[in-house]
Amino acid sequence: TFETEWNNLKKQPTYETRLGDMVLHAIAHVLQYDILVFNTKHLYAHSPIAVIKAETLANSISKSKSPLILAYNGVHYEHLIPATQQDNYNAQSLVEDFTTGDYKLSWDNIFPP
Repeated sequence: TFETEWNNLKKQPTYETRLGDMVLHAIAHVLQYDILVFNTKHLYAHSPIAVIKAETLANSISKSKSPLILAYNGVHYEHLIPATQQDNYNAQSLVEDFTTGDYKLSWDNIFPP
């Protein structure tokens, strides 16, 4: 049940629950920001990046073209802050490309077979 999953999430360090997979979607929805995730371990992700749109759970439109940026190693998320305006623009472009299907990089581009 939802209540059981919620109670499991409240116990540290239990995050690997079915409800835990929805936390980023809820954050994007409530804060009204898209989230760009850089996956740092290819064993845990299908793609080097992931995008969680603010409107995924409901019709909540992002407040900004600039996404929240996170790095994920399969266990822990870390917030990243763009160092320059160009970094911010690149993050926006990644979100746009991923959303429209124009993002073509895969793990094979980073770790050639």
